[in-house]
This record gives sequence, C-alpha cells and structure tokens, in this order.
Amino acid sequence: MNFWIVFEYLVTFFESFVTTHFVFAFNRFDFKSKKNKIIFVGASLGDGILVNVLNCFTLYEGILGIIYILYIFLITIIFLKSNIGQKLFSSVLCVLVTLFVASTTASAITAVFHDEITDIYTGFSVSRLILLLTAQTLQIIIYDAILKISDK
Repeated sequence: MNFWIVFEYLVTFFESFVTTHFVFAFNRFDFKSKKNKIIFVGASLGDGILVNVLNCFTLYEGILGIIYILYIFLITIIFLKSNIGQKLFSSVLCVLVTLFVASTTASAITAVFHDEITDIYTGFSVSRLILLLTAQTLQIIIYDAILKISDK
C-alpha cells in the first residue's frame, strides 16, 4: 500500500472524527466519561468505515450521501440526549458543511492549478494534497464557528 492510499484513509478517518465531534458537541454530549469516549470513538470509526466503503464504489456519492445523514442521525438517536429536531438538524448540517467545503475548495484548487476536477480527485498530486489539507482546515473552522455562534 503506497503513501497516498494510506494518507487518504487517514484523512477520511480524521474528517470522520471532526464531523462526529461537531455533531456530538452540537448536541451537548459529555465527552468526559470513559464510556462516552468509547461511544465517540466508535461512532467516528463507524463513520470513517462507511465513507471509505462508499468511496470504493463511487467518485462522488450524489444521492448516496443521504446514507451519511442516516448513519449520523441513527447514532444521535441511540447515544445523544438532545431533542429529535436538534439531532436531525445537526446530522443534516454536518453533511451540508462537508459538501460546501468539498465543492468550494475543489473549485478553488482547480482554478489555481488549472487541473481537471476528476484528475484532482483520482490522482495523487500536490494539488490533491493542498485540497485535502485546505478542506480539513476549513471544515474545522466552520464547525468551530457554528458551535461558538450557537453557544454549544
């Protein structure tokens, strides 16, 4: 297994931990107990596995992206104590943020590097590396801003 493949998997799992942390924090999850830490890690790993499996079958999920919302919503129903509306809202919001970040960073990188979007998503290049790092950073910034604005 080469560096890029391992790197892609690691980025996906990192993004899953960031996304799960956002959803859990938005729903005021208590991260302190050992049991809750295990729940958080398990939910994050489950999300990462789901994303990696879907990535094996398609370059862009399209309508299959609903599977992410359903997974996250199911996890919130099982493990979080907030109301159902807040659980659904945060489940949809995290996927919308991910889509927004992915599309805007991909558009910016293709404009700067004059690469084809399919080449960036399927190849292993400097532009792909910059895309991944920029997207992860931007996602963290947006999630943090939402949590601060919503006082979570």
